[in-house]
Amino acid sequence: MSLVMDLESLVGTDRVLHHPLDLLVFAKDAGVEPGEVIAVVFPETTREVSAIISACAFHEVPIVARGAGTGLAGGAVPAEPGVLVVLTKLNDIGEVDLDGLAVWVGPGVINLDLSQHTRALGVHFAPDPSSQQACTVGGNVGT
Repeated sequence: MSLVMDLESLVGTDRVLHHPLDLLVFAKDAGVEPGEVIAVVFPETTREVSAIISACAFHEVPIVARGAGTGLAGGAVPAEPGVLVVLTKLNDIGEVDLDGLAVWVGPGVINLDLSQHTRALGVHFAPDPSSQQACTVGGNVGT
């Protein structure tokens, strides 16, 4: 079975992109240099992420985690042909710990959504850069 077929069996055909035009769109982030993308996968759970990683390891294909793709540093671009695992669907905001100034979030949480969620608690998430409307927490951490 091919890698794309394996990925589709894990998450469904609607969450695996492999058409050349789709791959061209995802071949770069907001930076300059493109990479070569074999497939783009949109997991919805950590269990799916784990299964995707296992499938890629079986096929000996590297993966790159991607958030919104707003980065300028090329962190969401494969250095060699690989699979993009887009984490934007993992966007739950969990428990806010005001004493520890921490919150449990999925990597796909948009910065502005987190700030709006915590505003009533008197705290604000303000990373740099301040493109809060598009950047994800996972991208911030990855960069």
